[in-house]
Amino acid sequence: MTRTVLLRVALGASLVLLPGAALADGGARDPAAAEMLFRDAKALLQAGDFHHACPKLAESQRLDPGTGTQLLLAHCLEKDGAIASAWATYRTVIAEARAAGRDDRERLAREGAARLEPRLPLLRVTLSPGATSIVGLAIHRDGVLLGEPAWGTAMPVDPGEHRLVVTAPQRAPWTLVVTVREAGARVDVEVPELPPEPAATPHLTGEVPPPLVQPGTPSVARTAASWTVLAAGGAALAVGGYFGISARSTWDDVRTKCPASTCTDRSAESSLSDARRAATLSTVLVASGLVLAGGGIVLLATRPRGPATAVGSPPAARVTATLRAHVAPGGGGLVAEGSF
Repeated sequence: MTRTVLLRVALGASLVLLPGAALADGGARDPAAAEMLFRDAKALLQAGDFHHACPKLAESQRLDPGTGTQLLLAHCLEKDGAIASAWATYRTVIAEARAAGRDDRERLAREGAARLEPRLPLLRVTLSPGATSIVGLAIHRDGVLLGEPAWGTAMPVDPGEHRLVVTAPQRAPWTLVVTVREAGARVDVEVPELPPEPAATPHLTGEVPPPLVQPGTPSVARTAASWTVLAAGGAALAVGGYFGISARSTWDDVRTKCPASTCTDRSAESSLSDARRAATLSTVLVASGLVLAGGGIVLLATRPRGPATAVGSPPAARVTATLRAHVAPGGGGLVAEGSF
C-alpha cells in the first residue's frame, strides 16, 4: 500500500499502531476497506479526535499492512496519550521501514521513539521473600500473562489504571489495581505471599435437617382390605362346606325314611325341603368363597407400596377387621366388621 504520510504542524509528525493489533492478524486482506478506513481516520485526525481515529487506523493496518499507516497510527496513539503503545509502534516501524528501504519513514519513526522514550511510564512487578517459594505462581497484567523472566523488570505501560492478578494452586488469589498518573513515572509493586485457599465451609441456615426415612411399606388400608377379602372367602368356603355337609346328612335321613320315590311322611318332606335349601346355600357360599379368596390373593400380590416413613414418626393408624359367620336353621351368612 502506498499512501502519503500527512505531516502538518497542527497534527505533529506521525501516528503509531497498537502493537500486535495490526501485525498479528494473518487473515485475508481487504485493501479497499483499508483505504476507506484510512481516509476516515485522517479526517478524524484533522478534527483532533484521536480517540476515534486510532482504532480505524489499526483496522486499516490489519486489513492491508503498510509502514505508512503504521507510522500514522503511532502518531495517533502518541496524541491520544498512549505513550507506551506509541513508542512500541514507532520501534516496529523502524525495523520494517529499514527492511523496505524507506529511509524517510525510518527517520520519522526514530524521531518519534526518541521523543517518547524519556517519558515512558514504567511498572515493575517483584516478588516478596514469601512469594518466591510458591509453586505455580502466575502473574497477569491487564489480562496478559507476564512470564517469569519479566518479573523484576520495569516494563513500559500507558498512563492510567492497570490490573494485576496473581494466582497459584491451592492459594487465595491476589488482585491489585495500580494507577500510573503521569508520563515518566515509575511504579514498583511487590507481590506478597499468597495465603492458603480457605477451605469450603458448609452453609448454615438454621434449618432442621430432614428426618431419616425408612423404605416405603405396603399401603396399610390396601393390606387390611386384602386380608379381609381373603378371610371372607375362607369363611364363605367354611360355611358353604358346613351347609353342604348338613344337606347331605339330611338327604341321607330322608332316603332312610322314604326309600321309595314317593314319600308320605310329612316330616321327611319337610327335611327334604331343608336339605334342598342347604344344598343351594352351600353352592352359593362355596362359589362366593372361591371368588373372594382369589380376589384377596390378587389384592395382596398387587398392593402398592406406601410412602417412606420417617424414623421416630408416629405409627400409622391401626387397622382391624373381624369376620363372623351366621348360621341359622333356615340359612346362614357372613358378617364382616372393621376399622381403618
